[in-house]
Amino acid sequence: MKLTTKFYSLLIILVVSMLLLGYLASRQASDVLRNVIVSRSAGQAQSVIDEIDRMVHAKTAQWRAYSESPQIRQALIESNAEFAELSDIQGTIDERDRQWRAHDPESEILSSEIDASPLSKELARQVALLNDEYGAAEYGEVFLTNRYGANVAETNRTSDYRQDDEVWWKAAAKEAVYVDNVAYDESAGEYAISLCLRVDDANGDFLGVLKTVVSLNEIIDVIDQRASQDSVLNVALIDSNQKYIYHSAESTRTPLDQTSPLEGLEFTAYGPTQRIYEHADPTGKRILSVVAESRGSGKFAGLGWQTIIDQSESTLMAPLTRLRWNIFAIAMLLATAVLAISWVVGNRLRTRISRLSHAAKRIGDGEFGLQVDDEYHDELNSVIRQFNAMSWKIVHAHDELLAAQHRAEAANEAKSRFLATMSHELRTPMTAILGFTENLMESPDYGSGEERNETLSTILRNGEHLLGLIDDVLDLSKIEAGRTEIHTELCSPGRIANEVASILKKRAASRRLSLAVRCKTPIPAEIETDALRLRQILINLVGNALKFTEKGGVTLELSSTFGDVGRRMLRFRVTDTGPGIPSEKLESIFEPFVQADDTVSRSYGGAGLGLPISRRLAELMGGTLIVESAMGKGSSFTLSVPVGDIEGIPFVESIDECMTSMTKPSHEFPTHLDANVLLVEDSRDAQLLIRTILERAGAKITLATNGAEALEKMEHADQTSQQFDLILMDMQMPIMDGYTATEKLRKQGYKLPIIALTAQAMEEDRQRCIDVGCSDYSSKPIHRKTLLKKIHMALRSHQADQESAVATSTNGSTQSGRFTGPSSDSDADAAADSVRPIRPR
Repeated sequence: MKLTTKFYSLLIILVVSMLLLGYLASRQASDVLRNVIVSRSAGQAQSVIDEIDRMVHAKTAQWRAYSESPQIRQALIESNAEFAELSDIQGTIDERDRQWRAHDPESEILSSEIDASPLSKELARQVALLNDEYGAAEYGEVFLTNRYGANVAETNRTSDYRQDDEVWWKAAAKEAVYVDNVAYDESAGEYAISLCLRVDDANGDFLGVLKTVVSLNEIIDVIDQRASQDSVLNVALIDSNQKYIYHSAESTRTPLDQTSPLEGLEFTAYGPTQRIYEHADPTGKRILSVVAESRGSGKFAGLGWQTIIDQSESTLMAPLTRLRWNIFAIAMLLATAVLAISWVVGNRLRTRISRLSHAAKRIGDGEFGLQVDDEYHDELNSVIRQFNAMSWKIVHAHDELLAAQHRAEAANEAKSRFLATMSHELRTPMTAILGFTENLMESPDYGSGEERNETLSTILRNGEHLLGLIDDVLDLSKIEAGRTEIHTELCSPGRIANEVASILKKRAASRRLSLAVRCKTPIPAEIETDALRLRQILINLVGNALKFTEKGGVTLELSSTFGDVGRRMLRFRVTDTGPGIPSEKLESIFEPFVQADDTVSRSYGGAGLGLPISRRLAELMGGTLIVESAMGKGSSFTLSVPVGDIEGIPFVESIDECMTSMTKPSHEFPTHLDANVLLVEDSRDAQLLIRTILERAGAKITLATNGAEALEKMEHADQTSQQFDLILMDMQMPIMDGYTATEKLRKQGYKLPIIALTAQAMEEDRQRCIDVGCSDYSSKPIHRKTLLKKIHMALRSHQADQESAVATSTNGSTQSGRFTGPSSDSDADAAADSVRPIRPR
């Protein structure tokens, strides 16, 4: 299918979708608006009936307060006491009621007495005040009966003397408040209700009933006010028997047809107290009727009345109709505009795409560099510009592919050279190690004592060279993996520089080179940095300078300066008089396995890892490492590191001053080790080496080849009371490794020192050993001095813990390592710092 056909098909779908969307939007909006309109109508109906409930509640509360006045209560108390003294109460009430209805002279006297009483006059005055307040005759007659139903006070003569046989009297006496059903007062020409209230004394005892007749004029005014609103055709009020009380469509407030207006109608519930009904009137006009029921107000339960609001649907839904037509008109207008614009844009796009397609075909046929003209500024123009750029790139693609091929070949060659260099770096020391070792094994009396020592020194030196190469590879691996941590501490830069010079002084002397350390400017006596990493970088830089310098010497110069952001920096400048580095190679020498000249590795050796490691360590420390060089004159490597927080640290002007302030006293290393050691190691060679070292130092050795055997040895030692002082635990063993064995020993309560032995030299490996309960950690290969120092320190620390426990507990007992060594604090320092050999016992 052509792109044009697809475009116009999508266009038609878009237009139809817009019309459909407009229709759906109209329907959705109509439903929402209709719900809003119905909800508003229901709310109007409910507000009418709620207002009526509030009005009746207010009048009831008003008369309730009045009925509790002292005057009312006192009159009822006196009346009840008077009737209580009668010998025949009911007979008297019946006789008076008969005379009252017959208008006998005796009843006229009684009526006059009641009307002339102060309470009757007070009731009349109260009614007059309230009617004046409302501005209309809101209240009709009001009268008061005692607990026996006999009249006590009245504003107008009642038809009966006794009221206790009336429904309203009984309901009020029982329920405290009773609102009688609506009645039409023929004489007044209006509707009214009766509020009947029970009157109690202060103790809650029944005294009598107060009744007042209330006009509904105020309520009808509320209905008429709501009926005057737009779209409202009629508002009707229905009593609890579903008979009309009032209908706003009637011009006069006269009794209506008492048929039920809701009979036979099917309403839809719209809420807890609302219902709706849609129907047509005799003229065919659509009507929406909403019925709302009384909900009461406060403690007033309500009258049980209902309001009906009839509204014209055409008037109510006029906004909805307009909304539908507006949405439809907008959708049609948008669809027409989209059709017109899309038609123009589509033809233009078809022409431009056709040109682009034709050009692409010609490029595919070999017309490289072909360009497409386009005067527009839109997304397609961006595609055309990219196409034109791509066309030019295709012209140069062949050259770039050739260059990439050359680079790949060069990289492959570089890898081959690196492998050859590494092979040389590994095989050269291995040749010396294996050759001299073979000579020693075949000829036990090989050479003189001095020659034999020289041979052993050669083997040791080449082994250390291999270990250094492995350490360099591991350092670079940790740095590139982001697992190298920098630990800052206060240290003396002068002391570190002097130590580096001391370490490399012998190498310089062997090459007949000078090695000097000096301060160019005053420097801080101490700085806050990682001393171990600083020493490592300086050894790399000075060692490289010595290696590549044939004559002259190397200078390590210290100076204090400020960095780009105002931080104080300490600068270490290593300058040599070597051959220099070509300018184009100055940055590449900091890449791993790269040297400035391929002949360098053949002339001087080395794998090219020292400088990359040094620069990356410098960056991790927050500093920099840069190089300057001139061919034939030498090179200068400058290491800058931040000094950290050195507030209060003095500045010195020479290395000698720094050494004077920082020199530590030398101490003797312990010369004898008397300890019972459990060696857990599966390698027979490692067993032999460690056993030889420790036995020559005077220790007693017990062997175990795995963790499970070590646990058995510990249990056997407990049973025979021959305790071990220390455990050397290899961490990688069959059956049960050292991690599991250490955890089990600690869980069983063993407190003796456990030193981990492992060939894994990463920081996380050391931490794992400490986490499972090891006291210390020693990485392979095993160095005699390092191992003995760690054992001495572990035993001394354990002994100090045991002695502290004894000093604080009179009932405790300890088991400590047995060794002869220093007992003073200075001797403990010696155990940590000394590197002198230990003499056999």
